Amino acid sequence: MPLRGPKGSSRELKLLKGEKHKDRLAKDKIKPSIQSFRMPSWLSPGAKAEWQRLAPEMKRLGLLTALDVAMFSCLCEAYSIFVELVKDINENDMTYKTQKGFTRARPQLDMMFKAMRELMTLCQQFGMTPVSRGRIDIKVEKKVNEDFDW
Repeated sequence: MPLRGPKGSSRELKLLKGEKHKDRLAKDKIKPSIQSFRMPSWLSPGAKAEWQRLAPEMKRLGLLTALDVAMFSCLCEAYSIFVELVKDINENDMTYKTQKGFTRARPQLDMMFKAMRELMTLCQQFGMTPVSRGRIDIKVEKKVNEDFDW
């Protein structure tokens, strides 16, 4: 049976969004080590490109740790598959003619929409949808010029 109510957000996402109620933050949260990790070698070329594009910023925001590598790899692969399907549809059209002359949607169209839904689900897990990104309030600390004599 599915869980009721909205999906919960990670502690980091709540902090980035500016959670006003500190009691709603997890007290005993799992704190993954900030050890270095590498992009998996088995990723497809498109997924590797997406990893290299997104991972530095996700790591900087604290949303990508060593524990997240498998899920983040799935996100990058889903994006790569989605892009390849879109390219195929653009090159070969969305429909084809059957032997009896009927016009049908190409199977790649359905596969593209499934990949899109999977990608959207994974992006929500990492706070990467336009709605979740719009809710994030990142407070940038101003640097004080230490070379200045008072």
